Amino acid sequence: MLCGVSIAGEKGEAARADWAHVFLSVLPQLPLSAPADEGRIAAALRAAGATVMACYGAGLRRAAVAQWEIRLPVPDASGAWRLVVSSPTGEYFDEALCFCVNPILASYPPLEGLQQKRLAARRHKTTYAYDFPTVFGNALRELWTARAIAGEPCAAPKGRLVEMKELMMPPGGTHQHPKPLVAVSRPVGQNDVGMVAWTLTMKTPECPQGRKIIAVANDITFNSGAFGTKEDAVFWAATEHALEEKLPLVYLAANAGARVGLAQEVKQCLQAGQVWFPDSALKTAHAMEEFDREGLSLFILANWRGFSGGQRDLFEGVLQAGSLIVEALRTYRQPVTVYLPPGAELRGGAWVVVDGQINAEQVEMYADPLARGGVLEPEGIVEIKFRAPDLVKAMHRLDPVIVRIKAESGPDMDAALRNRETTLLPVYRQVAVAFAEMHDTPVRMVAKGVLHAHRALGAGSSVPRKSPTAKV
Repeated sequence: MLCGVSIAGEKGEAARADWAHVFLSVLPQLPLSAPADEGRIAAALRAAGATVMACYGAGLRRAAVAQWEIRLPVPDASGAWRLVVSSPTGEYFDEALCFCVNPILASYPPLEGLQQKRLAARRHKTTYAYDFPTVFGNALRELWTARAIAGEPCAAPKGRLVEMKELMMPPGGTHQHPKPLVAVSRPVGQNDVGMVAWTLTMKTPECPQGRKIIAVANDITFNSGAFGTKEDAVFWAATEHALEEKLPLVYLAANAGARVGLAQEVKQCLQAGQVWFPDSALKTAHAMEEFDREGLSLFILANWRGFSGGQRDLFEGVLQAGSLIVEALRTYRQPVTVYLPPGAELRGGAWVVVDGQINAEQVEMYADPLARGGVLEPEGIVEIKFRAPDLVKAMHRLDPVIVRIKAESGPDMDAALRNRETTLLPVYRQVAVAFAEMHDTPVRMVAKGVLHAHRALGAGSSVPRKSPTAKV
């Protein structure tokens, strides 16, 4: 089943499912109807669901399976046990178990508003903003479990590991005249601004009584998470609130940049994705310097493909700004963690300025298994290290048709060889690119010593950092 869903997703973006639902119906009737055994049956089914998730959870997430269920009929045909395991956020799974009488072919209700927003966020390859506190909670639960397995004398506190209070700007607050944020209690997804903020109290092994942080996140489902004046006002107010309360500020960035209309004077001022420009590089360096002065440890979510190399950018000092990032990292006195999140790329000059060897005593680099990194992109490596003559040599060594043509040594051998080489060249170039891309995986980076480990954020093996953390 999982292989079938994965194969369908490999056929291109057009065939990739954003929200897959898998239904399994067991046709043979099972002895599951004895009323006295309902508790034992429910416990066994839940344990079976947990075992399936332990074995195949990562594969289900990669295949974008948002929900899977299994139906087990009982002998008297009065109904069936129904186990439903869902992952609306793509980061964690919940389960529900019931005895239902609905027929097999009963229609499913359409996705409700919150699920539609989660689906929209998944299409942007990110997590819905309001699900981040739950993701943090699950990461902490895995961390507590890992500590217990390691034999540390600690037990997870009872209740929620992450307490959340949403913050919002009172009516009348504007970009020009922002107001302090206030705590509110409202249903999830009722925000009318593409920026949301919370006070999170997290019970970590280092601070089991709870430690507060201010978290700010773009809502990618609201105008693609773009920054407008209202979003800027909320972000500014959250920053001021964190400074007043002396709390760490975590910014969860998932946005489409500045919100623009059709004004041509604005259109002429628009930067490309995943590259540093002079102003953004300078802001990065200044932010690092300020975080160091505040005594904050630094967490860098690295997803850059280099620096902009346009003539104007060179004139405005993009390389000088990059050197300031290097200097800020070299002199950083607090712990620094560089993390490549899922799907991220770190390449070119961007890799050079955040390399762990710049400040080996403080900097540690980690990467998600789906991240990629290297000075050159695979296509660039092929152009240098695996050019057309090398591809032709590989053809002559591996292709049975070329081997046969050379063995026959006919009068048209040269023309036949050229035709065959022309036919195979695009295929072999793709193979060469795939081979070069294998060198950009976190496994290879660990082997070369440029990463400490490849791991998913919050997978139970988090890097312990005891000091407040700032994010770039």
